[in-house]
Amino acid sequence: MNQKKRNYSFINLFLSLVLFFSLTIPALADSQTSEDFSVEAKAALALDFETGKIFYEKNSETELEIASLTKLISFYVIQTKIKNGELAWEDPVVISKNAATLSMLPELSNIPLVEGKSYSVKELFDAAVIVSANAATVALAEKIAGTEFAFVDLMKAQLIDWGIEEPFIVNASGLNNEDLPGEVYPGSTKTSENKLTAKEIALVARNLIRDFPETLAVSSQASLIYENSEQEESIMYTTNLLLPGMPLAKLGVDGLKTGTTDLAGRSLVATMKQEDRRVITVLLNAGDENNPDARYTETSRLLDYSFEYWEKKEVTKEGESVPTINPVPVQKSLTTEVPLIAQDSIELFLPRDEAVESAVTYTVDFLNKEKSLTAPIAANHEVATLAITYKDDPLGYLEPVADPTTLLLTSKMIEQASFLQLTWQKIQQFFTNIF
Repeated sequence: MNQKKRNYSFINLFLSLVLFFSLTIPALADSQTSEDFSVEAKAALALDFETGKIFYEKNSETELEIASLTKLISFYVIQTKIKNGELAWEDPVVISKNAATLSMLPELSNIPLVEGKSYSVKELFDAAVIVSANAATVALAEKIAGTEFAFVDLMKAQLIDWGIEEPFIVNASGLNNEDLPGEVYPGSTKTSENKLTAKEIALVARNLIRDFPETLAVSSQASLIYENSEQEESIMYTTNLLLPGMPLAKLGVDGLKTGTTDLAGRSLVATMKQEDRRVITVLLNAGDENNPDARYTETSRLLDYSFEYWEKKEVTKEGESVPTINPVPVQKSLTTEVPLIAQDSIELFLPRDEAVESAVTYTVDFLNKEKSLTAPIAANHEVATLAITYKDDPLGYLEPVADPTTLLLTSKMIEQASFLQLTWQKIQQFFTNIF
């Protein structure tokens, strides 16, 4: 059987706070390098949200069970339907017998749902995001597509659209099929679970945050106030202990999703923002029974590593020359050469202990295919294209990215010399060479 995912009652939260009150997560040591840094998980990935630059990877292309990380795909499909006007947050969702039955299983993450009762899309969505409510996710899937199986087809179509070929997705919640009432998705077995790679999960998370950033306003909430059928309010808590107010809270973390089953182990997709940088991390199957909080402590270490070891460094500066680019010879002028300057400022993520000069390669492609100029020449005349490559980058980007480029321009105006001026210049050069 699956290890069932827990709901946090007020008493459970209090005990957790007592247990973890004295626990501190060590910060990244100043001496940490990419060679000796690693995390305890079967697979992991860390990347910059904006650029997709990968900071760390471990078995990131190995397909593994993903448990409730599945819901990130569901969240995207749900919000796409709302964006397209096919669904509204206030729309009622009538709970089916299937969803109601699932919601009453106490060992699963859920909010109790009453068969035949209506809940708003927003109520069910918040429950799915904050407390990983499985039945709420199923109810939304049935509302959108008629059946959960049809919704799974929408999920798979979205993944394929992102370039994920033949994704193994068999339900909307991420539970093992044996925990779901009724028939299983065609082509799956009674014990099947959803599978993706850490890199594919990172792609899902990045697209979700990019296209629906409002998701973070929900995923950053540590608790949900739920009203049961007797109109009694109770508080349910997130299982993401890195969120504000939780025992292992980490400043800047505002999401995103936990996942736990026997097959998947304990997994976590987290995202954290510091100033203008956002990092996404994925840990699949972290820790074990002896270290149940490894997904939080290891994620915290991975976030620290990403922010502290990797820095944005300026590889070209607008209006300034590039040290390794030589001036261009000039003909028909008393000025024999002209320095070139970059049109744009360009930054790349590089390890903090690597100098720009040794880390990057500059490739010049002259626009006229000639490596000299003929006067007169205007200032800021376009001469060549400059491409910048991080030459020893072992990690690359989440999605294919072309090397950044900028134009190289003349740094000043060069006047054309007269025939007499050029002749006199040659005479001077002749005598200089002799004597």
